[in-house]
Amino acid sequence: MTESRPIPEETGKHGVYNRGSMAGRHHALREWLKPPRALLRILFLLTLVSVSALCWFGWKLTAQERLVEAQRREELEQTADRITATLRGALAETGEHLRDSLAAPPEGGLLLPLNENDRAAPAGRLSFSRARAGTTL
Repeated sequence: MTESRPIPEETGKHGVYNRGSMAGRHHALREWLKPPRALLRILFLLTLVSVSALCWFGWKLTAQERLVEAQRREELEQTADRITATLRGALAETGEHLRDSLAAPPEGGLLLPLNENDRAAPAGRLSFSRARAGTTL
């Protein structure tokens, strides 16, 4: 499918065909091997279109990655908020249980003071009992 062009003939000084001249053959061969300008233009335009398309797709991909990253960040913040709310609820519930147990210890329970000024409730209870000799804890 390549089109062949005839090698142009060179003429000498006086219009006479000069087939034996090496310089003439070299010049004719150079002319014959020159790529056509239309082909160069087509290749340049094809390259320009390809590079432009790659740049455009790269820009769109970058914009899409930014959007996905923003969505991930939002989901992460929502998850962190849910965890925080759950922990606060659990801490509040634990605080209520502690407050209730400080007000009145459960039946048979023991409340020990942390300071010397505090008192044990119910009165007369000990925080430990002595082990008998020879028993392990």
